[in-house]
Amino acid sequence: MKNDFLNNLKMANTWFTTSQVSKVYNIDYKTLLRHRYSKPKRGFPYHIIGRTNKTNGYIRYNKYEIEKYLENPHVDYQELAKSISGDITSPKM
Repeated sequence: MKNDFLNNLKMANTWFTTSQVSKVYNIDYKTLLRHRYSKPKRGFPYHIIGRTNKTNGYIRYNKYEIEKYLENPHVDYQELAKSISGDITSPKM
């Protein structure tokens, strides 16, 4: 029981770049980009960190959110992020 909690905590704090997600999950880099820019959004949940305007910021994927997405692709990502560590939301575009 305690080991499961520690493993989930370690997984929740693992952040990947787009190229790392591409290698770990064997998905083409350009496919991840296409999913991010599609309307409506598709693919793995992601966060924009350090955005000062619409063109800046670092894209990071949370491993825990990706694993939850793979279990059920119809999860509301905003609600999942809030349940993990408070209100983590990307700035409005």
